Amino acid sequence: MKYYLCFILLGILITSAYAEIDPSAVGEIRSLTQYILELNNYKYTLTSVTFKNRKQHRNVMLYYYDRPDKIRIEWLEPRKLRGQLAVYNQGVMKAAPSWLPFVIEVNPDSSLGMADFNYPIYNSTLGHLMSKVVDELDLAHTVRVIEKTDSSIVYEVINDQNRAKIKVNTAINIPVYIEQYDLKGQLVDGGYFDDVKANISYSDGFFDL
Repeated sequence: MKYYLCFILLGILITSAYAEIDPSAVGEIRSLTQYILELNNYKYTLTSVTFKNRKQHRNVMLYYYDRPDKIRIEWLEPRKLRGQLAVYNQGVMKAAPSWLPFVIEVNPDSSLGMADFNYPIYNSTLGHLMSKVVDELDLAHTVRVIEKTDSSIVYEVINDQNRAKIKVNTAINIPVYIEQYDLKGQLVDGGYFDDVKANISYSDGFFDL
């Protein structure tokens, strides 16, 4: 019993030694997320890296968002998916798969609808991804800045289940990447954002298939 209590105390001491909640970092992450959620629209090139059944899946896509919850995704890579399209508009998802010559309606919660993502299309916007980080702030034992330069800042958020890293371009207040790791340090999900543009205009029917 004595040794068991010692191990518990040791675990608490180790956790406490690495625990660090930086109130400024917490506030900055919340503020960043609110800024993104208030954007009317944006577009970017998204590189998504996910792992399913221990296999890495890498997709490069053109990602378009318009309020409220209109999404269009155009695949650039891998080569076998190049030209594939998916749109989500008013709760309906439609897709033009690379292996079909016509458009189909897809259940966004199905394996086909989620494709290589770890979440459905309606939860895939930059605002949704940052909101997920914010939702886990109250569970975190570590929230801190781990790197800072004149043009960027990297935050780390750790709880008992996973670790997130968010790199932000401070000139435009937009993430460069959002990475989720397990506690063994294995990347589980990574979103990398390039050529971000906000407050743009879309043509009529752009989010229809």
